[in-house]
Amino acid sequence: MIKLLKDLSIDKLRDKLTLLYILNAVDIVFTFGLLKTGLFKEINSIMVSVVDDPFLSIIIKLIIPALLIIYILAKLEELPNGNLKLCHICVNVVLIVYTLITIMHISYFCLFLYTLSLPN
Repeated sequence: MIKLLKDLSIDKLRDKLTLLYILNAVDIVFTFGLLKTGLFKEINSIMVSVVDDPFLSIIIKLIIPALLIIYILAKLEELPNGNLKLCHICVNVVLIVYTLITIMHISYFCLFLYTLSLPN
C-alpha cells in the first residue's frame, strides 16, 4: 500500500482512482447492511438524508463518482507534472480516509456479529 501511495505516475493514479471507487462501493454496501440492523446510523451529514432512498444513494455513491473518475481519467494526459503530483496527494488523502472508513465498517460488522452471539 505504501508503494502505491508513493508512486506518482499516471498509471498509479489510475490504480488509486480504481481502488478509491471500489472502497466507495464497499462503503455503501456496508452502510446499507449496518443500517438494516437498526443498531447503527449514518454519521455522514451529507448522506444522512439520502440513505433512506437506495436509488438516490446508488446514484450519489456509485454513478456520479464513476462518471467523475471516467472524466478525470480522460483528462489525466493533459495535466502538467505539478498538477499530477497534487492529484496524487489529494487522492492519497481520500484513499486513507476511505481505508479508515472501511476498517470502521468491518469493525462495526464484527461487533454486530458478536452481539448476535450473546445470550439473550
